[in-house]
Amino acid sequence: MMYNSVIKFLIFCTACFLVNVAGFAQDSLAVKDTVVSSRSLKEVTITDRTPRIEHKIDRVVFNADKSIVAQNGTLWEMLRLIPNVRTQSGGGVSVGEKPATVYIDDVPVQLAGQDLANFLMGYSGTGINKIEVFNVPPAKYEANGGAVINIITKKRLANGLYGDIGLSHQQSTYSRQRASLNLNGKLRKIDFSLNANQTIGKYLTTDQEYIVYNTAGAVSNWDINDRLVEKRPSGNILAGLRYALSKASSLSVQLTKSYIKNDGISNIHTQVQSLSKIDSLIDTRNSSAYHSNYTNLIANYRSAIDTSGGSISITGNQLWYSNDPEQYLQSRTFHGNGDLLSTYANISTSLQDTRISSLQADLSKRYGAYYLDAGMKVYFVKTNSDRSLSEAVGKMNNVFIYKENNEAAYLSVYRAWKKFAAKVGLRGEFTQLDISSKGTAYDSVNTSDYFKLFPTVYLDYSPNGSNRLVFSASRRIARPEYYRLNPFVYFTTPYYTTSGNPYLRPSIVSTLNMDYILQNNYTFSLFYTRTQDKFTDVTVQDNETKAFQDIQKNIGTSTSIGSSFYCDLSPASFWQMSHFLRLAYKTEKSTDPDQPFSFHKFVYYYSLDNSVTIDTAKTWTAELHFYFASSTIQGIFNNDKMYNLSLGLRKRIKKFSVSLTVNDIFFSDYSRIRVHYRDQNNGFTFKNDSRSVTLGLRFAFNRKAARDKGFEKLESGSEVDRVDSSK
Repeated sequence: MMYNSVIKFLIFCTACFLVNVAGFAQDSLAVKDTVVSSRSLKEVTITDRTPRIEHKIDRVVFNADKSIVAQNGTLWEMLRLIPNVRTQSGGGVSVGEKPATVYIDDVPVQLAGQDLANFLMGYSGTGINKIEVFNVPPAKYEANGGAVINIITKKRLANGLYGDIGLSHQQSTYSRQRASLNLNGKLRKIDFSLNANQTIGKYLTTDQEYIVYNTAGAVSNWDINDRLVEKRPSGNILAGLRYALSKASSLSVQLTKSYIKNDGISNIHTQVQSLSKIDSLIDTRNSSAYHSNYTNLIANYRSAIDTSGGSISITGNQLWYSNDPEQYLQSRTFHGNGDLLSTYANISTSLQDTRISSLQADLSKRYGAYYLDAGMKVYFVKTNSDRSLSEAVGKMNNVFIYKENNEAAYLSVYRAWKKFAAKVGLRGEFTQLDISSKGTAYDSVNTSDYFKLFPTVYLDYSPNGSNRLVFSASRRIARPEYYRLNPFVYFTTPYYTTSGNPYLRPSIVSTLNMDYILQNNYTFSLFYTRTQDKFTDVTVQDNETKAFQDIQKNIGTSTSIGSSFYCDLSPASFWQMSHFLRLAYKTEKSTDPDQPFSFHKFVYYYSLDNSVTIDTAKTWTAELHFYFASSTIQGIFNNDKMYNLSLGLRKRIKKFSVSLTVNDIFFSDYSRIRVHYRDQNNGFTFKNDSRSVTLGLRFAFNRKAARDKGFEKLESGSEVDRVDSSK
């Protein structure tokens, strides 16, 4: 009751504030805007009042340190604040209709599915500087993933020592507490940075499902209610150290360490009805636990090779990831009158170990009017998953081994004329796969190798300072995540199982974009995206045996064609807002002879961001974020609409800042999926406990240290950034 009262009070205060904010005298808060020319393909940006969202030519930049809601939440929650970025119930991340690969400081995270979601949920937003979203990624990024999301942590390199300490309390159904430390400093030739955070608390997830079995006119309705409570302490450390060998060269080391210790209990109640009467009841208790560790070590050598911005960089990377999930499932089936009919139990154990090694070399060089970027990379992946399932009738074992070797090279050339600029990139990758699964119930081996080329094109025409036309195109690959390939069967209930498919093929994602930019504040876009050999979840219900499976398949082709509009406005000197609208016509077409289909749907997405400085001293800031995503389709799934309204308020008191945020006020940011296709009739509503109130406190120290101009900071961006620095 108190929680609902707090939400209603905050909504009332915000409404009053928005009504009265226009009455502020604009000249009392006058701020001079300084507009400077940026060399990122002739971009123009406002430098003294950086907005939370910047819409640039090759990417959208979300300035996380400008957002109250983002700083008070987790990295997973932060992604939902970015226009056109969506997180999925199974742990995936997408940009528009395309799957996205997540990077941290230009290094791929190499996690997928629920592992990726748990990793990002353990990261506090206080250590994040900004997030870059590449709809058409430059050639320097690995070709995997239709889009790229690059998370850049805070690494300001300056003389002295400075940083901030943060504490927060988040209240939803259960409470969570977070502590964070961001530390940066410089001592002569040594620069260092440390981002650390710890989270403790509980999480609630609910899943409501229905399945309608129809056999020769006899209808059986299954209603399933799953309530999962997890105790999940987690911690992350990202530490960096750089030694300046000279003014032109440096050596750096970065270590990322993350752990999650999870204990969960899921109570699943299934009610079976036939002829409008309760036929039977199934009570299932699923106790699960896992302890995951993620370690990523990076070493980099960088040196300038001329005075025009040319440089070479060599990077080595070693990643270790381990996870040991355990599950104990107990289930009892009762007759409608309460009599016990049967019992079932199993114990499942697993041990996953993943190791990834990579070596990369990059070159940036100017040749007259041309700017060249080139590089090579090799990486080696090996993941081992050893699982066992013990039942009363016996025991099943499975060993899943995934090996992937990849050798890649890229070349990108940029040239600018008076009113025209062009950048063309080409990346080639040779991939070798060895996937094997050996177990009690099944054995499989899948080996393959392939070489593919992935072009990227940017064309920029600027007839004057107010109008600009940009064309971009790319071809990329989406490789199945490890969990989609593992064929081991996981039991949710005795009748509900999930499993992977070791024979999944990678998808090819092609993108065409045309952007018109007006006065650097308005962007009108046309786009076309085509995914060939798309892989996704597919549900299979057996109307005879009443068994339900969630499996993985390549379904065919997915296309999306449409337009979008973005604007960044300042209605007053104290008020910044941005709007994003995306309209698309989406088609999902299957080439599978066992499950042919062709679905079409018009979809749209809208987001609104507002940031207002309330007082003349600029110590009070308010923020409003809203998005609405219409219903859409994914294979045979019909996804219902989703929306989110979140508010934030921050007060600065010298070196302290206090913030209050309310996330997902109407508890509407969750997945609702229906399947009504041929003999399939089922659906589910999957809810994370996303509605929450968070109170945060931060203390900053030594922020006035001067930047040492003798050395560049080691924070890489896109290829366009490297071109900028050389002009």
